[in-house]
Amino acid sequence: SKLRIFFTRLRLHLVFMLIYIVCNAAKNLLFFFFLRSTIDCGNETPDDFDRSSDDWSGSKYCNDRCLVAREATLVKGIADGVYQFGQLFCLPAAGVVSDVIGRNVPFTVSCVGFSASMLALAIAALVRTGPSVVPLVMISALLRGFTESFDLMMQVAVTDTFVSTVGRGFVYGNLTVFRLICSGIGALILTLTVVAANTYDYAAPFFSFSGILLVSAIAFPCTVTETNTKPTRNLDCNKLSPLHSLSVFKEDRVVLYIGIV
Repeated sequence: SKLRIFFTRLRLHLVFMLIYIVCNAAKNLLFFFFLRSTIDCGNETPDDFDRSSDDWSGSKYCNDRCLVAREATLVKGIADGVYQFGQLFCLPAAGVVSDVIGRNVPFTVSCVGFSASMLALAIAALVRTGPSVVPLVMISALLRGFTESFDLMMQVAVTDTFVSTVGRGFVYGNLTVFRLICSGIGALILTLTVVAANTYDYAAPFFSFSGILLVSAIAFPCTVTETNTKPTRNLDCNKLSPLHSLSVFKEDRVVLYIGIV
């Protein structure tokens, strides 16, 4: 009966969550392989090289496997840092904005931002190599970092929908299981199709997921009922700062203790 209530109340949220998580799993899985394909060291990999070989570098423009892996890892690390920098500002602001005008706006912005981020990667994949690839990758990370709040909004939507603390705990647990299943399915499909092909071209999957996310962004506010039935309509700009979030440690010793641990 609990599972029935879980799926009944959150069924539309779960549909969009499925789409979002599969796209996220695809991006995380393909990102490093894509970065490898853009590395250029001047010594091209022969066209007839066996791509199933352990010596395959992953790049058409460089046959040095260690160099390709090192350069791709560096770019990925910087991009991940740029994404986390954006999250530092996005998440506190998303929480405040969702209290003021509702949850559907941050949900929609997350899908739009993710779509734009995938589009930037798709363009970089079309370019293949050269000085414009890394800036496009960083733009992609910035777009995602400053708009991504989907997981946070799912937790807030649960808080809005389920009054009982015990009920919320059950739902949070089921959301975690659902997220893991969706990620696993998405990673398995991509591994059996795109990754297994040992391709140099990642533009098609990035364009495809960008389009899917854009359609989701359009459909979400039209189909999902707003869970924040009493928005405050009063925006306090001071609360948008990430530094304001630290005030919770001063106000609640329990949270401070948990943070230290």
